[in-house]
Amino acid sequence: MFKRTGLSTLLFWAASLVPFIGLAAFYSFVLRARLALGYWPSYNHPEPKELGFDLHSLAIGLCVYVVMDSMILYPFIALFKRGMFAPDTSHWVAVLLFFLGSALCFFIARSDPGDFLTWWVD
Repeated sequence: MFKRTGLSTLLFWAASLVPFIGLAAFYSFVLRARLALGYWPSYNHPEPKELGFDLHSLAIGLCVYVVMDSMILYPFIALFKRGMFAPDTSHWVAVLLFFLGSALCFFIARSDPGDFLTWWVD
């Protein structure tokens, strides 16, 4: 009924979701701030450090580094992944998912809708 997948395939799929995990962590922080404050946070109103979500903020900082590093390393992992050139389309779907997530991260970093990134980085 279910196809058995190896650990390398599961890790490959997990790595393809890294940009989406980073975005989810960041916007969950923004939503958490909204719920705690009663209004959407804006630049210097309040400082993100004043909210007391230290662990969540630390997780976002870690996600930023992991997402940036994955954008450099993932293409090499995808290129050298065993079976990458096989006709199995699931690997190509994972690669496409990663690049779509990376493009979304780049677009959000450049356009900063809601100025939430500016608020958090401040």
